[in-house]
Amino acid sequence: MKKIALLVCAAISLASCSKESRTRNQVQNAGVVTAHSESGCRLLTDQQIEEIGVRHNEALHQAFLNFDFDAINVKNELYDRFKTQSLPAEISSSAKEEILNNPPMLEKQLALYGASKLVSIYIHEGENAIGQSSNLIELQKKLNLLESKARQELQCGALEIVLVNYSVLRNSAYFWLPVEEGGSGEGAAILSKIERRLGLDKTTLSKAQVTKVLAGDGAAAAGVFTSYGLLAGLTGPMGGTALLASVAFGAAWGSGCTALGI
Repeated sequence: MKKIALLVCAAISLASCSKESRTRNQVQNAGVVTAHSESGCRLLTDQQIEEIGVRHNEALHQAFLNFDFDAINVKNELYDRFKTQSLPAEISSSAKEEILNNPPMLEKQLALYGASKLVSIYIHEGENAIGQSSNLIELQKKLNLLESKARQELQCGALEIVLVNYSVLRNSAYFWLPVEEGGSGEGAAILSKIERRLGLDKTTLSKAQVTKVLAGDGAAAAGVFTSYGLLAGLTGPMGGTALLASVAFGAAWGSGCTALGI
């Protein structure tokens, strides 16, 4: 039986640009201080980091498209959906299996990297912002303020960990939040189907559950980035395209697992 982990999966190549309107829509970064270090200590540019969030949403869309919520084993159903996703050529099938079955956990990766306590503080502050926001716009504003402060206090890899986390939080919120809260409604519909499978009333979809899913997304993204980017992971240093794709899909894997309660 396939071993299912709580967080992260491997990467897929970006879906067609025609689908960008669904994932990019309303994910704004207005007000963020965007000037970043040009010293060469960054692995990814700001644009690439934003692309991680976009690819994350597209990966979730593909995973849950025509998903069999009545499957006897939804764990295997989800696993198969992610396992069959395309990968960048730089990532081997064995590396993909390793990520699926032995995901790099964020706290351990931060310790191995020697990240300062500030990194963890900013990640926790981002998670707190989810619960403190009543809609997507409020969350974006809170994350923008936190990001601007982080850019002043962190640099290089430490800053990138936080930026990756926030990029996924922004986009994940758009995917999972209902339309009335500024989201796409797609994730909310998925959660409703999960509730019906579990025999729960719609009212049981609490803010705490949504917060848990979003926080899992961000943590998974930061964990994969730290392991496969900053620490070189299992396969050695990745190129930018492979790295951002693996981080995006790893976060989506974590998101789907958390949503299904796996």
